[in-house]
Amino acid sequence: IMTPHTFYATEDATILAVLDMMLRNHIHRVVITRDRRLVGVVTSTDILRHYRNTLAQDSAGGEAM
Repeated sequence: IMTPHTFYATEDATILAVLDMMLRNHIHRVVITRDRRLVGVVTSTDILRHYRNTLAQDSAGGEAM
């Protein structure tokens, strides 16, 4: 089941702005536009993957060798 509305952000939107939109509207996908044209889609899985990779890099940098 999809929402009847399309949620979109411009390509210069921050990850936090897109994440806030997702949480506020209970959605998992945001269309990304440039000059009102589709250039991509960001999903909640994309954001989770980004933060997982960031956490992995942070923890790898802090490990004792």
